[in-house]
Amino acid sequence: MTSPRDFRSKPSFFFASHALFFAAEALLYGLILSGTVGRKTQYATIALSFLFASLYASRDERSLMTISALACTLLADFFLVLTSPDTYGKIMAMQAFSFVQLFYFIRILLDIQSEKKVLFHLAARALFLILAEGIALRILRERADHLSLLSVFYYANLVGNLLFSLPRIKKSTLLFFGLFFFLCCDTMVGLGEGIGRYLDLSADSFLYRLASSGFNYVWAFYIPAQALLAMSVSALFSPFLLAEKLPLPKNAS
Repeated sequence: MTSPRDFRSKPSFFFASHALFFAAEALLYGLILSGTVGRKTQYATIALSFLFASLYASRDERSLMTISALACTLLADFFLVLTSPDTYGKIMAMQAFSFVQLFYFIRILLDIQSEKKVLFHLAARALFLILAEGIALRILRERADHLSLLSVFYYANLVGNLLFSLPRIKKSTLLFFGLFFFLCCDTMVGLGEGIGRYLDLSADSFLYRLASSGFNYVWAFYIPAQALLAMSVSALFSPFLLAEKLPLPKNAS
C-alpha cells in the first residue's frame, strides 16, 4: 500500500494541489473584497484552508498542532462569521481563538531543542500575558469586561507567537508570515470592535480613519494568513528545499 508521503511528495501532485488551492483562494479572495458575496463565502475560505492542510496531515507533531489550530479557527469563525453573535457568542469565539494561539505556541516550542530555552519561553510568555492584562486593566478601567480581557489574552498570545517565531523565520517562514497577517487582521478587528466601546479615538486620528476607511482590511489580511498557515503543513511534504521543510518521523504514514 502506498504511504501518504509517497504520493503527496510527488512534484506532480504537490504542484497540482497547490495550483488548485491558489486558484480557489484567489477567486474567493477577489469575490470577498469586491463585496459581492456573503458570509458563507467568507467562511468557505477558512474551511478550504483547513481542508487543504488536512490533505497533507501526518503524524509529525508540527502538522498536528497546526491542523488543531486551523480546526479551532474554523470553530471560532462559526460563531463570528456564520452567526450574528451576541457578547456570549463573541466570548465563545475568543476562547476558541485562544486555543488557536496555544496550538501555534506549542508548534513553535517543538522547534526548540533545549529544555532551558523551553522553560525560558514559558516564563517569558507568562510574564508577557500578565503585563498585557495589567496594562489593559489600567487603560480600560471600568470598561473592562470578560470579552475585552479575553481578547487581550488572545491578542497578547498572538503577538508572543509572532515574536517567538521570528528567530526561526528561515525554518518556519510560512508560519511566521501567516501569523503576521493574522496579527494585521485582528488589529483591524480590534479597532472595529473597540472604538467607541473600549477606545476613545478622535475622528481625525490615523487609527480611526483606518478602521472606518470602508476597505475590507480584515479579510484582505485574514485569507492570506490562513492560506500560509495551511501551507506550512503542506511544506512538510515538499519535494524541494522549502524553508519550512522538516523531516518526518520514520513511522509517519
